[in-house]
Amino acid sequence: MKYLLIVLLALTLSARENPFQDPLIKSSAAISKQTQKVDFKEIVLIFQDSSIEIITKDRLKEKLLLKNPAKIVLNFKRKINSATRSKELKITPFTKVRIGSHGSYYSIVIDLDRYRGFKVQQNSRGYKLQLK
Repeated sequence: MKYLLIVLLALTLSARENPFQDPLIKSSAAISKQTQKVDFKEIVLIFQDSSIEIITKDRLKEKLLLKNPAKIVLNFKRKINSATRSKELKITPFTKVRIGSHGSYYSIVIDLDRYRGFKVQQNSRGYKLQLK
């Protein structure tokens, strides 16, 4: 009888992934971050929380922050022959992104829900923009 009780207890404990964690409480690792990918062909933008991964080989020429309405303008050195394109975003604090050609460079304009500071760092894939 004692061995049967031990076997039943072992089976009960192994039926759950973590027998010491309440199944109704989710771990922070299980909560996924909201992301949205925008592929403009010349450049790929991955929006996540308050940051943007900018995948490009083009050189960032200039970055601007405009107050009213709140938007970030990133100018990249490269001539592209394309009409202006835009995409609505579903990730707060970003509301819309567009790309436009201006002769020897192109601009990425990112509309924000409100005025926010930002920083841009270069990395192996392109750039990382982080809102403050």
